[in-house]
Amino acid sequence: MRLLCALACSAIAIAQTVPLKDRVLILVNDKAPESNAVGQYYAAKRNIPAANIFHLKTSTSENISKEEFHDQVELPLKKFLDANDGAMRRKILYIVPAYGVPLKAGNLALDSVVSMMYAGHEEMKPPLRNPYASAVGTRPPHFAEWSDGVAAANNFKMFAVSRLDGPSAEIAKGLVDKALAGEASLNLKSGIAYFDYQGTRSPSEWQYAIDNEIKAAAELSRKQGFETVLHTQADSLCRSQMPPAPMYLYDAVKKQLAIENTGATTGLDFSFKPLDEADFTMALAGQSVQNIGNTIALKLGAGDRSFIRFVYPLVPFQNWDSHADIVLEKVVDGAVAARTAVHIANEEKAINSFSSLRLSVRKGRISAWRDATEVAAVEDKSGKPLPLSQAGLSAACLCFTLKQLTVADPAGVVSWDDRFATDSTARYQWHLSAPSGLKALWVWGWYGMAFDSYRFVPGAVGAQLTSFTALSIRTPANPDPKVYHQSAARWGGNWVPRMLEQGVTATWGAVDEPYATLYAPGGNVFDHLWAGYNFGDSFYIAEPAGRWVMVAVGDPLYSPKIH
Repeated sequence: MRLLCALACSAIAIAQTVPLKDRVLILVNDKAPESNAVGQYYAAKRNIPAANIFHLKTSTSENISKEEFHDQVELPLKKFLDANDGAMRRKILYIVPAYGVPLKAGNLALDSVVSMMYAGHEEMKPPLRNPYASAVGTRPPHFAEWSDGVAAANNFKMFAVSRLDGPSAEIAKGLVDKALAGEASLNLKSGIAYFDYQGTRSPSEWQYAIDNEIKAAAELSRKQGFETVLHTQADSLCRSQMPPAPMYLYDAVKKQLAIENTGATTGLDFSFKPLDEADFTMALAGQSVQNIGNTIALKLGAGDRSFIRFVYPLVPFQNWDSHADIVLEKVVDGAVAARTAVHIANEEKAINSFSSLRLSVRKGRISAWRDATEVAAVEDKSGKPLPLSQAGLSAACLCFTLKQLTVADPAGVVSWDDRFATDSTARYQWHLSAPSGLKALWVWGWYGMAFDSYRFVPGAVGAQLTSFTALSIRTPANPDPKVYHQSAARWGGNWVPRMLEQGVTATWGAVDEPYATLYAPGGNVFDHLWAGYNFGDSFYIAEPAGRWVMVAVGDPLYSPKIH
């Protein structure tokens, strides 16, 4: 007992007297020149000794085999740490792989394997239990004290590993700058906390616990004094996760105009020479339904108070209803002059498979068409004149590609014909719903693809619970700059690189299937970060597993003091 007490007191003394910067080991890959640049930049900014930069010679690929890891990373790293009777092994607490060091060893996160290099139990199927992990509301010793005390007393060595990485070396360097900026200036008014949960689960479902954890994290954020947004997918448009800003993108090769509208609304208007009767036709090259409750509408009229509108729902209908209504209406000076609602069943193939919609206006009769099929009609007995000089379309959640917009009179004389031979987007008046996720400071949610949903402030920390959020963090699925903001085209489900490009300071994710119960919960990370633990400590307190698929990205020393 006296020996354990002596060891504990000695550990506390070491943890308090040796600066953390001296206990950081930076890993760089000599085969990737930018790796050295990132490592040197971090060392200079944090005053980490030059002797604490370790040079690997390994593949520049994000993925290496277990054998390559053993030969090119683990053996040389252990040799370095074990030299001089293990002086560096005892000293080092944090290991920081720099841009260019592989991300994955076999099917595991390289960093998680490095963290547990000295844990033994090589015969055990991963994952191992993380002995430093603790629950929300607990206040375990800081990692330095725990490592030098409890762990050392039990002859156990573990590292907190968090990398400086991302889609580019500049983004990796920027993580250091943003961490320092956050430490200097972060306060309760620096940004907004966003929490994104489903709100559709029942207590009998395993997902219910995940939803509750996210809700609890939002409540904790409010109690801390942060402006907090709890996004409930069950109550949102089309039950969407935090949506990206809607956008339009002209394709000069295909001569088409793509409308990206995930969880959002988009509209366009244009004017033409006035007509008494007209056909407004929209031709599509394709469309993609998002979740439920998608609609598209065509409109002819003379402003916001006088118009004729055709609203077309797509399957699955709102709330997965078995029926929905096609609505056709005439409004004059804000009052309904004629209206019909055609009840339709959720026959997906018939309803969603079309190449054109048409709104046809004749004196005394209004009709709506899907391809060559009339789907709704109403007699206009109001006698109220409505000159037609504007046309427009609007959509909720539906993503689609336009190939032609046409307005013609009953004789076929064309007043507007846009086949998108050139980029004509400037000819339209656009109505896009406001972007969400601006001024993001803390972000935690689930479950969906890596949309361009957030803009982070310096010092921000965030993550998304989804499978394969860090399958790749340097190589986009589609590197074309034109699709940067387009749905999930750039990164698929890889939230880690998406958030890094959006400006996050620290994040975490999974290089393979993580299982929800073995994924560091954001509420736990934030609880300890807000209590004064640094990012490295906070992540490893929250992460229950070691030698696993989870990876942290950001400066492990980042420790914001909420001013």
